[in-house]
Amino acid sequence: MVGIVVSPKRYTHRLISRSGEFVVSAPSLEMLSDVWVAGKSGPAKLAEMGITLVPSTKIKTPDIKEALANLDCRVVDARDYCDHIWFVGELLETAYNEHEGVPNVRKANFLEHSAWVEFLTFEKKIRRFE
Repeated sequence: MVGIVVSPKRYTHRLISRSGEFVVSAPSLEMLSDVWVAGKSGPAKLAEMGITLVPSTKIKTPDIKEALANLDCRVVDARDYCDHIWFVGELLETAYNEHEGVPNVRKANFLEHSAWVEFLTFEKKIRRFE
């Protein structure tokens, strides 16, 4: 099971509510500028990003080819928590970047959002988006 929290004000919320599915894509450090753009609302942001959408094998929502991994999920529960919705998804498929195989967490530069403009990797360094 995978849980994500999304504001009902976001375009992503409408997509998940309508389709009953979502993908969690694990970005690499090399995708930092795309991750920053992804935080914008609405479908127009896709034109600003350097990503390639590819078909998922188990759901209709596409995966991101450049991501280190994609977790394809079907919504099994959704609950209100203050001003956000907690979507719980059953993990149906895990797809790894074809150039990496199963990512090595020590070498793959997985990117994690730490705070507002700060991002972390397993390098134990704080990165700042400028």
